[in-house]
Amino acid sequence: MILTVNIGNDWGKDTNENFDFLPGLFSFLEDTESSATLFIQSQVAEKLKSIGVPPGVEIASLGVSGKSFGVLTEDEIAEEIVSSKKSLETLFKREILGFRTPDFFCYENLWSLLRNAGYVYSSSLSKGKKYKNFKFDSKPFEKDGITEFPFQKTKFFPFTFNFQFYRSFYPFSKLFEPKNCTLFYYDLTELLQTFPGSGLSLKKRLLLSINRGRKARRILYPFLKKHAPTQSMTEALNLK
Repeated sequence: MILTVNIGNDWGKDTNENFDFLPGLFSFLEDTESSATLFIQSQVAEKLKSIGVPPGVEIASLGVSGKSFGVLTEDEIAEEIVSSKKSLETLFKREILGFRTPDFFCYENLWSLLRNAGYVYSSSLSKGKKYKNFKFDSKPFEKDGITEFPFQKTKFFPFTFNFQFYRSFYPFSKLFEPKNCTLFYYDLTELLQTFPGSGLSLKKRLLLSINRGRKARRILYPFLKKHAPTQSMTEALNLK
């Protein structure tokens, strides 16, 4: 299973208490001889660098600000794509190959912008979203020179299988886990005990608050151990 983790600010706030859960993640990866891909908002990258990221853990881009691409102009999106890559490469002294859109909002020109910026792959398509211009399944495919690795759907229903789904409907969600779970992601903020901040809509705050904090950690860690050893995106796509 490919393990990916989204890292940014806390629930729409200008704080980073979610970073407290990084040592636990890194210990899990070391203990199980696993790897993972961290999709990082570059606005928090400097603080993350001070904590340290193990050499075997891949770093990829989650844009700069964490703003949904649905509220940005194409020029602003292009700037987030280019500047986040440059910032992460400068700070971590690594080549950044992968990109993920905040909120998994995609549009037709996304992949050409990624190619022009020097990315190799994207993991931005989610079964839970509606895309008017194209259809896709859960298998990786190439678009505009970029390898796209979409998320799987849950068993029986066309919803995205990820940690938000898994914890929101737990323990019944065990029945909807794909038979072969190939790609999984969680956001570090899901492990926070605090209620989602006011920067998010009330509906989203309520959805995100289900089984959060300690309950989320009790649900997540056994799931990860069950699927260990995990891989990074570059390992799975043979890019290393």
